[in-house]
Amino acid sequence: TGLPGSTYRFYSVARDLAGNTEAAPTVPDAVITLGGGSNFATWANTQGLPASAAGPADDPDGDGVSNFAEYALALDPKHPDARLAHPVPGLVQVGGQSFLALTYRRPKTEPGDVQYRVTASSTCKPWQGTTRCQIVGNPIDRGSYVEITYRATDPIAAATVGFLTLEIAR
Repeated sequence: TGLPGSTYRFYSVARDLAGNTEAAPTVPDAVITLGGGSNFATWANTQGLPASAAGPADDPDGDGVSNFAEYALALDPKHPDARLAHPVPGLVQVGGQSFLALTYRRPKTEPGDVQYRVTASSTCKPWQGTTRCQIVGNPIDRGSYVEITYRATDPIAAATVGFLTLEIAR
């Protein structure tokens, strides 16, 4: 059991009869999102948007951020807030090494109809972001939303150039 619309990440650690234990993994073995949470149609209805501006691609506040992105990133579709839609780049320290990091916002209850994916690439064009990134800690509660941070899997010292991006999809 769990909270509807929540995502759970499962990690496993093996131990043999001799007492040897493998290192704790940094990437989950399985990720499960429970249905029943918010969805785009429900969210759009609660925002008071006119039917002519309530579609996923619509942008009633004219800030350049579609309704679907506003929904996925816990923004207000009636107030221009494009600056809040951009993930925040940074660095995190793990084991004495620096890693590129990206922090984004999402609703407190993770929408069941949104896929969030942070990838790393050594080039911007063409994007070759097939390397998944690792989540850092737990979501940070910011009142009306949470912040999620992911980091690259390779430390900065091992890569001369690196880029991270957030993709959101239905």
